[in-house]
Amino acid sequence: MEYEEFLFSDRGRRHFILSEDNISVTGKGLNETFLLRDLEPEYRTVRQRSAAFYVGLIGAFLALILVLFTTAGFPVTDLVELPYVLAVIMAVISLLILFSSGRKVEHAVFKNTTGIDVLSIAKAGPHSSKFKLFVNEVARRVQNARSIEGQP
Repeated sequence: MEYEEFLFSDRGRRHFILSEDNISVTGKGLNETFLLRDLEPEYRTVRQRSAAFYVGLIGAFLALILVLFTTAGFPVTDLVELPYVLAVIMAVISLLILFSSGRKVEHAVFKNTTGIDVLSIAKAGPHSSKFKLFVNEVARRVQNARSIEGQP
C-alpha cells in the first residue's frame, strides 16, 4: 500500500510504501525504512501549522512596524522613498507566506518501542483522502508484526 504527502513549506513531497514487515519513507533528502515490529500500534493525532506561518507572522509584524515608522510625520509625497517601498514589499511577501501556510495540518505520529516519536504522516497532498485508511492500515500491520514476534 502506498501514500504520498506534500507539505509546501516544510518537508516537501514524501512517499510512503507499506509492506508486511516495514514502511519505507522517501522524499527530499530522506530515505528511511522502519521495521513495523519496532513501532507501537497506537498513534496520536496532532494538528499543527507550518513553521513558515510563524516566519510570515513575524515578517508581517516587522513590516507593519517599518511602514508605521517610515510614514510617521512625513508628508504623503515623501512616501515613495526606498524604505517605505521596501517595507510594503516585505509586508506583501510576508502576508502571502502567512496565508499560504496558515491552515493546520493533521499528522498521525507513531512512536517506537522506547516511546520516541519516529514516524509522522501528514494529511496533505494528493492522497489526503486516503489518509485515515493508510494510517489505520499501518496500525493494523504494526499490531500484526508485533503479534508474530510475540510482543504485546
